[in-house]
Amino acid sequence: MREAEANKILAQSRELFRNRDFARSAEGYRAVLRHFPRHANAHVMLGRISEAQGQLSDAIDSFALALKLQPELPSALHDLGVLLVRANQVRRAIPVLEKLVGLRPNDVLPWIALSRAYFHNNDLIKATEAAQRAVATDPGAPEAIKSLARAHYRQGLIEDAVAGYRRAIELAPKDADAFETLLAVIHFSAKASAQEIAELHREWGRRFADHLAPATPPVSRDKERLRVGFVSPDLRRHPVSYFLESLFEKRDPAEWDVVCYADVPAPDDLTEKLKELSTQWRDIYRVDDARLAAQIREDEIDILIDTTGHTTHNRLLAFARKPAPVQATWIGYLNGSGMQAMDYLIADRVTIPDESAAGLYVESALRMPDCLSCYAPPAMAPPVTPLPALKNGYPTFGCFNQISKVTDEVIEVWAKLLHLLPDARMVMRTKALKDQETRDRMHAAFARNGIAPARIDLLPPGSQLEMLQSYALMDVALDPFPTAGGTTTCETLLMGVPVISYAGDRFSCRISASYLTAVDLAGLVAKDLDGYIDLAQRAVKDINRLANVRATLRKRLMASRLVDSSRFAKNFSAALRTMWRYRERSTRPRIVDVA
Repeated sequence: MREAEANKILAQSRELFRNRDFARSAEGYRAVLRHFPRHANAHVMLGRISEAQGQLSDAIDSFALALKLQPELPSALHDLGVLLVRANQVRRAIPVLEKLVGLRPNDVLPWIALSRAYFHNNDLIKATEAAQRAVATDPGAPEAIKSLARAHYRQGLIEDAVAGYRRAIELAPKDADAFETLLAVIHFSAKASAQEIAELHREWGRRFADHLAPATPPVSRDKERLRVGFVSPDLRRHPVSYFLESLFEKRDPAEWDVVCYADVPAPDDLTEKLKELSTQWRDIYRVDDARLAAQIREDEIDILIDTTGHTTHNRLLAFARKPAPVQATWIGYLNGSGMQAMDYLIADRVTIPDESAAGLYVESALRMPDCLSCYAPPAMAPPVTPLPALKNGYPTFGCFNQISKVTDEVIEVWAKLLHLLPDARMVMRTKALKDQETRDRMHAAFARNGIAPARIDLLPPGSQLEMLQSYALMDVALDPFPTAGGTTTCETLLMGVPVISYAGDRFSCRISASYLTAVDLAGLVAKDLDGYIDLAQRAVKDINRLANVRATLRKRLMASRLVDSSRFAKNFSAALRTMWRYRERSTRPRIVDVA
């Protein structure tokens, strides 16, 4: 093969790749490589084809081979680094992308990719610095601004993050990702009202989703056994899958089938377990929304459930195409979707207490009888330790939630409590506290409210076991707001630590209240912030009583509705039948209660 003929084949293969004819495109590149085996760019393109087909391992090998042939090839460095992040091989990605920014310091894309890698490695200061370099390189690049906003969010700089995403949307009004990330982040802002957040969700629906609805909706027929689809990128070791695992195990297969649509680039052991528990499994990584919607229609799904909401790697624009007669959103996102194609928001009587709360959502509120989800405690949970106040002689409050939930407004309330109890201390442990700069900023925030740094212990993150063991340092947990704890609240109760919560004006502020109510601990839920402080004070007033609570709380949790997976599976089956009964929107009430 002559070079001119090879170039012609390469041009044809690039065009085939653009048209998604991956098989013929790959044939062309392989034909060139048989004659020119050291053609690094051909290996890069084979890697892109493999990635587009969901073959991550093959793609990584192709990019690595290209770099072996040409170690400083920018396209191979960029594609390999980005893919390694997506495949949860972040530590391997970082040196690749650091090499790339060294070669291309004045290009914006390498800095964006490096910022994302640092972010996923929980190197938040480095993520911020890389994003700042990206913004300095191209101040008008929406992706650069989003990278900086992402780092600000994880550090708890919520208002900076909100401003960043708003700026990105101004620059790129059609960027659905920027808008969705704003929706997710603004829940953490005490400055945004529930009504404002609701209207933002509706605006997203109008702008990106509602026009995708089909002219003819899918046909629905009465049937004995329902086909229920679950669409998620989190069918792996992830809190969402811990909830799903027990549900799938305890469901009655005679009543409903489980069809999973897994957008999972790096499967793990829990992925395999969920696959075994499913009736049918479809790998949808790199399947676009239109093709996914067509597949769901072909599979004749009756009820389609989203477990992601507006968080990363969601597939809401597949739902917007209304591939199933009934569609619902559940557990992965503490709000509705904002789009007309979504029929239900699965909740309970605590998270959506009345018609006023239900009016915030486009969807009808489907209220579960006990709790909106079921907690599956980890088998490796260590024993509950004695109350630390008995040894210390003073109470220690704590919070192990992500730092983005601990806003200035939260610290102000916690500081008021600590002023009322001069001997009390506070302990926090979470991912963002890995960085000294973040720890310094948190200490400074408490200091601005008159609380000395010596009273606030800020600990770096650890493994799940280490996090659970750290509850030995805490007497009473303080729930953040306006976004409360979720799985963290359940783990706190498991370790014998009561949680003081505040049921605010939005779903995200009531999730801990829902869990506490399911354990018959509604008395720990305040209706306002003064009540929140009062409950925390009273919780540590009688240390002997608190020690007894600690000794018995795990047993109480394990006997409660919150962890009764068999009961929850029956409730969920009833919920599916209820949704199916009210599948016609015109006859559906705003609140639908599951009996």
